[in-house]
Amino acid sequence: GRRQRYFISIGESGVENSGKNNVVLGDGGEYEVNNDKTSVKVTTDDDSIGGADEINVYGGGNIVMGGAQGDEITIGESASSSSNENVVLGDAGRYELKKNESLEIQTKNDSIGGVDSIKIYGGDNVAMGGAFGDTIEIVGTTNVVLGDGGLAEYDKSNVSNMVNSGLQKVETQ
Repeated sequence: GRRQRYFISIGESGVENSGKNNVVLGDGGEYEVNNDKTSVKVTTDDDSIGGADEINVYGGGNIVMGGAQGDEITIGESASSSSNENVVLGDAGRYELKKNESLEIQTKNDSIGGVDSIKIYGGDNVAMGGAFGDTIEIVGTTNVVLGDGGLAEYDKSNVSNMVNSGLQKVETQ
């Protein structure tokens, strides 16, 4: 199988929010959005194929999934960063938003992955490590963090679409 290592950098170091509102898949996956943007789905595909990736994003509003093997994922640069509203999964997973209805964020296949390093600077975030012993460091305000795999479910019917608004359930797998 393919075991390449990718270095992905979005935005410019030192320029606040120069790389925001991205979907980044370190290995394979799909990003689907309907025309009026009321439905967004991001998912990894063959979770056992891929390499250890390094992903740097300089800004907020991102969905990042590292995929197979041990990945290094960094969002923002410093504690004063305003890289807000990030969803980061160290390994494989699924993000599904139905605007004004629901949001589900879930890891999948928690026996496949690697030792990941996740660093997020600023804001409200969701981070799930996935398989093996991950390191997660977040400097932010309101965060949902699972060291291993899990599920976070949100009711978006009467709240804003901010990532942690309407949290209904968090469970580990």
